[in-house]
Amino acid sequence: MTNPVDVVFKLGEIVLKVMLAKSEAVTKIGELGGPDEEIVTLQKVSKYWSVQNWLDRPDGLAIVTSHRFVFLSVATTITTTTDFLSFPVEIICNLRTGRKMLISPSIRFEANNLPFAFTFLRR
Repeated sequence: MTNPVDVVFKLGEIVLKVMLAKSEAVTKIGELGGPDEEIVTLQKVSKYWSVQNWLDRPDGLAIVTSHRFVFLSVATTITTTTDFLSFPVEIICNLRTGRKMLISPSIRFEANNLPFAFTFLRR
């Protein structure tokens, strides 16, 4: 059985990595390409729930800009294959909000006819 202190410590470690990544987000988004006038409007600690590969569930940073939705993976595991995802606003459809496991706020949408799901920490 997992020690609760270890679980809390690991969660704190992930949150710290993501918080540090927030300061680097603008630079990373610039490296991914996109228009010069792109503005970051929201950054949230999040988890990507891959529908295509249930082992690919990285923790990271969800970023909403004036032109796209970006997920940057921060805390990866041995089974994680996603480094980043970038969705131009034009290709996002069927956007809906909800809760994952009745607890975590989430969004789901389709892009290029593929489903995507992300959960967020409250802060």
